[in-house]
Amino acid sequence: MKLLVTDFDGTLYTDDYNKNIEALNKFKQKGNKIVIATGRYLSFLKEDLDKRVDYDYLICTDGSIIYDNNDNVIYKELLDKESCEYVINQLRKLEEVNNIYCLNGDKLLDYDEYDNTNAIIASFEDRKVVEEYFENILKEVPSLHGYISTKWINITSKKVSKKTAIDIITSRLKLSKNDVIVFGDNINDIDMINYYDGYIVIKEHDILDVHNNKINSIYEIIDKL
Repeated sequence: MKLLVTDFDGTLYTDDYNKNIEALNKFKQKGNKIVIATGRYLSFLKEDLDKRVDYDYLICTDGSIIYDNNDNVIYKELLDKESCEYVINQLRKLEEVNNIYCLNGDKLLDYDEYDNTNAIIASFEDRKVVEEYFENILKEVPSLHGYISTKWINITSKKVSKKTAIDIITSRLKLSKNDVIVFGDNINDIDMINYYDGYIVIKEHDILDVHNNKINSIYEIIDKL
């Protein structure tokens, strides 16, 4: 049995979405397991995740929460309240930052509702200004880490990542590192791609120009597995 883990946006969810789904399901029918690993929270993922995708697990919010195929939570890592309060107060000082939300599993809460928070997200205007400010925030709170995507700031506990979430699932299924195949395309996929020697879906802005396993679409590889 193999465990196939794929990022969603820009990896599974592309112009080849239907072909990718077909390849995933054929792979599953051979007795393998499918995992979707995303920065999205559950309901936001479900808006675009086709019901035809026969997944076994969902890794959401960059590894801070894991669901089984019935969407039951099997793992969740929370942020401490003091760190949340500090980060939110710092983000609110920056004019370039617009909406700030706390995530409690699948609940998108206002910034002042940070009890039981597993992630903080915020939208922004000027990336250059936000990047420098964001780095300073993380230096002050070493228990957290995060990254800036196209439109959003994403913050979780330093204990979590897509890679660590995969480790939890492989331990649960008693699989080894060699049993895992991963696909990704962005900065929050780097750890799992490097550790599991995964594949990178090529984009026009190739920010992961440090790895050799570059592909155009995941179905092309899955069909050969």
